[in-house]
Amino acid sequence: MVVWLILGFAFAVLGIAYLYSCKDYYLEQKGFVASLLSFFCPKNDESEGSEEPIRQQRTSFVSTDTICTCEAPVAQNPFGPLQTKELDSYMIGDEIICNRVLYSKNAEGGLEAIAYISKVVEEYLAEDETRNEFLKHLGTDDTTVAKIEPVIMNYEVVSIGESAFSMIQGLQEIVIPDTVTEIGDSAFSGCVDLKTIRLGSGIQNIGVGVFEDCKCLESVYFDGDTLPVCEDSTKLQKCILRVPEKSFCSIIASPFGQQFRQITDGRYVKSGLWTFRYLQDRKKVEIVKFDGRDSEIEIPSSVILEGLGVVVAGIGKNAFRDNQRLVNVKFSSRLTFISDHAFEGCSSLHKIDVPDNVARIGAGAFCGCENAVELRLPENLTTLKVATFKKCKALRKITLPLNLQRLEDDAFSLCSSINAIDFPPTVTEIGIRTFSQCVALTDVQLPENLQKLGNAAFGDCINMEHICFPDGFSKLHKAEMIDAIQGCEKLNVTELLKNNN
Repeated sequence: MVVWLILGFAFAVLGIAYLYSCKDYYLEQKGFVASLLSFFCPKNDESEGSEEPIRQQRTSFVSTDTICTCEAPVAQNPFGPLQTKELDSYMIGDEIICNRVLYSKNAEGGLEAIAYISKVVEEYLAEDETRNEFLKHLGTDDTTVAKIEPVIMNYEVVSIGESAFSMIQGLQEIVIPDTVTEIGDSAFSGCVDLKTIRLGSGIQNIGVGVFEDCKCLESVYFDGDTLPVCEDSTKLQKCILRVPEKSFCSIIASPFGQQFRQITDGRYVKSGLWTFRYLQDRKKVEIVKFDGRDSEIEIPSSVILEGLGVVVAGIGKNAFRDNQRLVNVKFSSRLTFISDHAFEGCSSLHKIDVPDNVARIGAGAFCGCENAVELRLPENLTTLKVATFKKCKALRKITLPLNLQRLEDDAFSLCSSINAIDFPPTVTEIGIRTFSQCVALTDVQLPENLQKLGNAAFGDCINMEHICFPDGFSKLHKAEMIDAIQGCEKLNVTELLKNNN
């Protein structure tokens, strides 16, 4: 009995599975089977009479009085990735409206932006029987930002017409794509609320009076390599030009760049004659270049960059290198470092007075300052780097900082006028050729805690008659001592070794 029940249940399951697999056929029939299946498997009315779901097709053609919803790129932000969005554009004759900007087709088949539909302009447009249909397709309610699209209805936007955006109140930002090559005269004149303009990389010519009376204009972004011709220099002198890193060096040297108050790529800022580099916290900067021709300069303690006050904490690598006009430099008390070769080759520099807050002076920082006769170093300096004062031929007496520990290679080599050195007791190391060819030296007293003396440290000091080593140094470092004074013709090495035993 149990066996028959199991077999019956199995046949029932197989039968139901067969009917379900053939439901589409039986549902079209009449009778009991159809009724049964219709109860358990109702038909999908949404797909009735259609082999495939209906798909909405976007129009990609252009015709008079046609709305275009084709995919088009958003007006490109020069410092962001290209994105796409669905544009609401509308054409009447040769004119197209998109994102409140009215365009007109030119003879070459491109588009020129000819007007911006602000709230005020809407009132006039409503009375224009030909154009009032445009009001239904403005595309955005935001009247503070005008975005010019690169391509609309398969037409490329190539220019901005004369006075296209003039006298528009409330407009704060304009974004211009890479496709635009020309901006017509007075295009943005009288936009008293305009703060930011983003220029695409394709801009070649900027007309006359484009920025006239743009009293609030603060920032101009430019992402191009080919520099545009701009006839509005006096109108841009209060603006900051923001450029990508790749273009910074070429733009700061160009006539276009020189029209702006400041130029920045986010790392460096050119402000007047000075170029600065932001340090990590962006609250401090270092000077990287000075383009002035002054013989006397004062290092600023702070500057206003991009509207914010920042501290000038240091002088960067090669900042004043080979500036032979420079005679005097007044350092700021806020300065904390002077980088490698910062003043190398400043052959006219007369005085080197480094402020007390400076804790680091880089290699070769004052190398070749041949006419510097005075030197004052900060007391908290612990190391003099390689060739820091090499070839400072006019230096005479030098007093080293009280906390100095190391003098690296060539620190004072070829300083032919040095005739006296005061070593603090903290000095433990004097490097290779540190005082080599200091031919005016006659008498040297080495520091009592000296542990290491480099080869030729006093080499070729041909007028040196006496050098005193610290107690016991010659016993531990006899070879170093002999190597350090090679070429000192007036020294009696035998007598020297005897006196230092």
